[in-house]
Amino acid sequence: MSGSPNKLYLILVGFIGLLLGVGLICFAAWKLGWIPGVVITEGDEALSVANTYIVFTTFLFVAATVGLVIVGYWFAHQFSVSKEEQLDRLYDEIRIGCSSDPKLGKALAEAILKNPKVSDIIIDKFESRVTQDSVTEDRSNSLSEIVISNHKNNSENSDDVS
Repeated sequence: MSGSPNKLYLILVGFIGLLLGVGLICFAAWKLGWIPGVVITEGDEALSVANTYIVFTTFLFVAATVGLVIVGYWFAHQFSVSKEEQLDRLYDEIRIGCSSDPKLGKALAEAILKNPKVSDIIIDKFESRVTQDSVTEDRSNSLSEIVISNHKNNSENSDDVS
């Protein structure tokens, strides 16, 4: 994301150039007489001219608002993308740091365990894992007992047959 400030600078300069260009063209057209003056002969024309200028300025305000919304959306998108990239980079640095530096890992674990909600979640996960392991161990013990008893029964039955 090292090229972003340059890109932002170019967009800002381009936008300012656009505004200056449009302003200079309008000023030059007015100064050169390309925009004729309006001579009002009757009172009705004044209302129609006023309505025309009101509609024209409304279009300008709407265009400016749409432009600001687009620029605001673009800025928000850029900030969210850069924030996600920074968070990913920081998480990776923490993982690498914890695996290489025991002090950092211990400090991170202590900081995490200071939060009571996190401690409760860890305790719940640990207890469910211990319960799950004990149930699995009980099942495996029961299974091994069944296998041993079946083996004994089979060997007793084979002795009876002979």
